[in-house]
Amino acid sequence: MRVYAYDTDPTARERCAMLASANGVNVEIGGEFSGTEFARFGDRKTFILCDIEGAEVDLLDPERHPSLLSCFVIVECHNREPLTHDSVANLITNRFHWSHRVTRLDQQIGAAELPEWCKNLDHLDLMMAIWEWRHTPTPWLVMIPKDAAR
Repeated sequence: MRVYAYDTDPTARERCAMLASANGVNVEIGGEFSGTEFARFGDRKTFILCDIEGAEVDLLDPERHPSLLSCFVIVECHNREPLTHDSVANLITNRFHWSHRVTRLDQQIGAAELPEWCKNLDHLDLMMAIWEWRHTPTPWLVMIPKDAAR
């Protein structure tokens, strides 16, 4: 398995490299990701985790980047003026509904499934572990190619 990470922030790239090294994981780290780079991954099974603060509207377009049609994708849908979280989620769903099974996940208030080490945190630390500090919740889309083996 190969792992690729991209970030426009040099500090984030340094931290990614440090975490990868500390965990014994080999990660190829790059700067800004242009959609043309999706073609690099078209010949293999690819999972994309996309959290790019609104740029998903531009990047996740299978008409411009047909290699996306075979990719497994999880994406956070952010506001993108004039679009709201919901309209971004609907736009991306419409782009992929014919090629992918798309499931929308909305944040919910309630008990979260957390790792064992979190079970004894005080309430403030627990809240900080699960709160993303956003003004409004952002939906996530899980997109699985329809032709993927089950």
